[in-house]
Amino acid sequence: PASVAEISEQTIRAFNLAERLRTPVIVLYDETIGHLVETVDIPAAEDIEIWDRKWATGKKEGFLPFQPDDDKIPPMARPGDGFRVHTTGLTHAENGFPTQDPETVTRVMTRLLTKFDHHRDIVDSYELMDVDDADIVIVTYGISARAARRAVTDARAKGLKVGLFRPITMWPFPEDALVEITKNAKTVLVPEMNAGQLVFEIERLLGRDKVKGVNRIDGEPITPTDILTAVQEVC
Repeated sequence: PASVAEISEQTIRAFNLAERLRTPVIVLYDETIGHLVETVDIPAAEDIEIWDRKWATGKKEGFLPFQPDDDKIPPMARPGDGFRVHTTGLTHAENGFPTQDPETVTRVMTRLLTKFDHHRDIVDSYELMDVDDADIVIVTYGISARAARRAVTDARAKGLKVGLFRPITMWPFPEDALVEITKNAKTVLVPEMNAGQLVFEIERLLGRDKVKGVNRIDGEPITPTDILTAVQEVC
């Protein structure tokens, strides 16, 4: 999230994704966002779209609690509905019971690792600003993205073709969108308030020659001036 309002919005979205995809979801926001005081419009409860989980139905005998449908998501047995369920923290088969059979473990783990690939249309989320003709694309998140928005506006005022790609979902990372949007850019800048984390993911996708980190590790937030200075150095 890059605002207090977005913390609220993304928390609702996180619960919806957790329900639909049967997965843990973590909402991350940086310390500066956590200390902001901003107005949030809370929608009426009836206006909030809620995604319910997929419940098991049908025959109870022989029910496999971790047998996925074509969407790679197994229906969940509602407590009290009469479906037999076994849950363990160990590697297990579709019946829920522990197993160390390599073929079974590979099959089940592969499903867990690839199920998001079937749902990227609802998982991937990002914000774009002035990227259509950008020679330089800034990729950043959280409070640094707010500084980047101002830096883009100031750079455009100076006649520099700069845009912003702000990933909202950090994992799975919106890879296809980033690759497509930056294909004509000469440089990708990655501002971070650390010694470099996101930059390595961007380098993996785009190559090291095209990517430049903009790091600040003195405890102060990255400013629009910091980012604009990096833009002007590249130019």
